[in-house]
Amino acid sequence: MLAKSSELTAAKWNFTGLCEYTDPGVKYINSGSFVMKYNATARAGINLNDVTITADNTAKKIFISIPPATVQDIKVDVSSIKYYNEVFAPFNFNPKDDNNTAVAKAESDAYEEAQKSGILEMANEQSATLIKGILSDAIPKGYTIEVKQ
Repeated sequence: MLAKSSELTAAKWNFTGLCEYTDPGVKYINSGSFVMKYNATARAGINLNDVTITADNTAKKIFISIPPATVQDIKVDVSSIKYYNEVFAPFNFNPKDDNNTAVAKAESDAYEEAQKSGILEMANEQSATLIKGILSDAIPKGYTIEVKQ
């Protein structure tokens, strides 16, 4: 499906994570468990629809207000997944569901790690630099740009 987007990705973070998964149930009978190692990418940036621009013609200043960056997306590279410490459960009839649930848990864990990584600070700084650079040629002569976050 094709859709419009106003996201500006200003920073990416590639990392490797570990996720422990245990399926509820009776161990060794219908409860699968494993440790999953994976590679993931986080994207952070802003929504351009939330950027506001105002002008003070007396002071000859253009004010650009940029929203704080957010984590826009987490992608676990499923081709990078490696499983360790797998526990065989003969009556676990949904191992694919276990894997899907584990990938969703990995994405959630990766989101938490991305929040701590410094990606948001980098995205805030880069967003301001990019927007100021994009608009600098459109600003009338004699005006200065002030970016607020």
